[in-house]
Amino acid sequence: MPRYDNNKFYVQPPPLNPDGDRFVDHGLAATVHDPAQDGKVRIPTLRDVAKTAPYGHNGYFANLAYMLSFLATRDTGSVEVGTCSRSAPDVPCAWPEPEVAANVDARVGHLALTPSDLDDIEAFLGTLTDE
Repeated sequence: MPRYDNNKFYVQPPPLNPDGDRFVDHGLAATVHDPAQDGKVRIPTLRDVAKTAPYGHNGYFANLAYMLSFLATRDTGSVEVGTCSRSAPDVPCAWPEPEVAANVDARVGHLALTPSDLDDIEAFLGTLTDE
């Protein structure tokens, strides 16, 4: 997950966040004091996922489509997020580096999903919403 520079935790007073804007979210490793858990976070249920924005443990993704695009294109870049250059609109934009690289899962980030596939996944996730 990329670092979310607008995270309000970074501006909390020193008793709550002594590292200020230099804080790195080491997730479970900070709780259990085990380096093997560096950057790992608890994954919430998918129930009502369409109504629980923002997404990602740090709120980096404003909407579900953005999160799904990241999961599918983390390693290959995404044109959907916006173009990096107006002179080369078809060149994929690179995603920011992960905040903690130790737990990057190689099974995601280069999924061969079309925009239509991503729309279908988002629609399916919407069906998991309670009334």
